[in-house]
Amino acid sequence: MVRLAARDRPRASAEFTRLLEILKQITFSGGKVYLHEWNALIAAAGRRWRKTSVRQYETALSFFRDMTKGQTPGTTLAIDAGSSDVEEKTTAEPLVPDIYTYTTLLGIAARTKDPKCLHHARMLLERSQIPPNRFTHLALVTYFSAVSQPGAVRSTLLTLERDNMELGLDGINALLSVYSKNQRLDLVTMIYRLLKHNLTPNLENVEEETNRLEEYRRQLRMEEFIVVPDYLVPNEATYTSLIQIMTYHGRLSTALRIFADMITAPNTERGAFLTRDADGVLRPTPYTPTPAIFRALFLGFRRHAKPLKDGAPLELKKRDVNSPDEWTLSNLQRVFDLFMSMPPTVQVGSSAFYWLIMAFQTTSGNDKELLCNVWRQVEGRFRYFTVGQDNRLYKLKVSLFPETAGRHWW
Repeated sequence: MVRLAARDRPRASAEFTRLLEILKQITFSGGKVYLHEWNALIAAAGRRWRKTSVRQYETALSFFRDMTKGQTPGTTLAIDAGSSDVEEKTTAEPLVPDIYTYTTLLGIAARTKDPKCLHHARMLLERSQIPPNRFTHLALVTYFSAVSQPGAVRSTLLTLERDNMELGLDGINALLSVYSKNQRLDLVTMIYRLLKHNLTPNLENVEEETNRLEEYRRQLRMEEFIVVPDYLVPNEATYTSLIQIMTYHGRLSTALRIFADMITAPNTERGAFLTRDADGVLRPTPYTPTPAIFRALFLGFRRHAKPLKDGAPLELKKRDVNSPDEWTLSNLQRVFDLFMSMPPTVQVGSSAFYWLIMAFQTTSGNDKELLCNVWRQVEGRFRYFTVGQDNRLYKLKVSLFPETAGRHWW
């Protein structure tokens, strides 16, 4: 039961509350809460959809203290909240944290971007005298990236190398965001070119391509302490991150080329779908587009398209035909057609749908007839189209369909 609760992904607060109640019941019934279950609870306390707060770190830390004192899960949390119904007493044998416990706390602290939290988590690990692992260093990379300390990122990568630990694809994916934030798209491009070459080598101009890639490897190794092994290839997280980065920086053509690379690349990740070829041999299938990728593209159109005045058809026509600008209505329509080709069982989130409408609003000069048509198409295509209680989307719908005002939301 604990394993299922930890593996499921409802909203983060509900997840950790449910897991906490399960562990409490295990304790009350005389059962034992094992170390990996405590680790799952600590991780759940620090998990959120968007930002991680200092309070979340404190909650995770309270479970750490319960575990090391042999107390019922939630005891420290209840006492800190001022509960008079809870006694601080030992109910089980205190457990010794392992590296996963400390790394989980460090990861939560890093995501808060709070230096005091990070210092505290690092001190806990140092006092334990447990050697750091690869994930420990990656948590520090996350923090130093978030607080814009590229020098500290390089220092951490050097430590990783000194300890004979590989960066790994997850580490490389994390660095893509680091370099994006620091306006180093040249490094992002180098990393992707190397990963792409590992998957599908360019057989044209082989000597020139080899020299170029070797220069990339040299520059990344000497300047950033990054090594991209020959066996690493892009995964879904890589493609998604790259498309988000390129659209954020206004590089639509590059984003679409990466998109094309993705949907033609074989998905060899664990658990990916396989199909039999004509000879009956199981083969990996290509990656499929996701709502997260389309959200990034739609947000890019909203961010970079030049707004038109309401109802400016002549200006719109001239822009689409004559302008070198990529962020046009005609290009958005092409992306929208790809979006609509996703299977109808895909659950389109409220955020992706909101930015889709905003993108059309910007590029079309707020053409309400077009916006209403787009809305109806999406609503009619995706059976699992849900938006919850998204207030901004509700207001948008009422502005397009006034007759829906006051009606039950979906």
